[in-house]
Amino acid sequence: MKEAGQTMIRSILMLICTLFIASGWMELQAIASPAAMSADLIQTLIDKAQDGDTVRIPPGSYEGRILINRPIQLDGGGAVTLRNTDQKSTVEITAKGVALKGLIVVHEARDKNAAVSVSSDEVRINSLDIRTGGYGILLRKADRGIVANTKIEWLEDANAAAAKTKIVRHNGIDLFNSHLNVIQGNTVSNMNDGIYLESSNGNTVINNAIDHHGR
Repeated sequence: MKEAGQTMIRSILMLICTLFIASGWMELQAIASPAAMSADLIQTLIDKAQDGDTVRIPPGSYEGRILINRPIQLDGGGAVTLRNTDQKSTVEITAKGVALKGLIVVHEARDKNAAVSVSSDEVRINSLDIRTGGYGILLRKADRGIVANTKIEWLEDANAAAAKTKIVRHNGIDLFNSHLNVIQGNTVSNMNDGIYLESSNGNTVINNAIDHHGR
């Protein structure tokens, strides 16, 4: 009887350990693969910020678009992914003096919009990771800004490739009527033109890498 009782106790302990391990694994899975949150959460942080504030986005994945219409610094810390399927630019910057850094921006729409569009002066963009089915970064009437240390890559469409349909690629960094900007230290892969300037004067373009190895 004593031996049978010990055997039962061991079985119960093993079951408890198994359940504990399984529970811990499930918890780790939940932490590692959280559901995407709405970009409205980021927009709320922007809307509540005061001019000149630094807004740090909580790590995670977000879906949707944001508008930066006040002079703030928006920082994703390299741990924020913003994904957009709408046929509008994923990040739209309309305020002078905005700083944007540390975001992964995935613009899935196959259109003439951009992962990031800028229509204001003295905007600083640094250390973004952009994957786009449209343009990478558009500057329109945007002067004295900086685009630096950013990676821009064409987002492949597996369905279009399988169907052998014509793929229309757009430019990585595209300036129109935008002057005195610095475009430095960026990497652009598999876009149409890596960096394109039209009716734009006095811009400094240095130490950028352009490749088309996947085309």
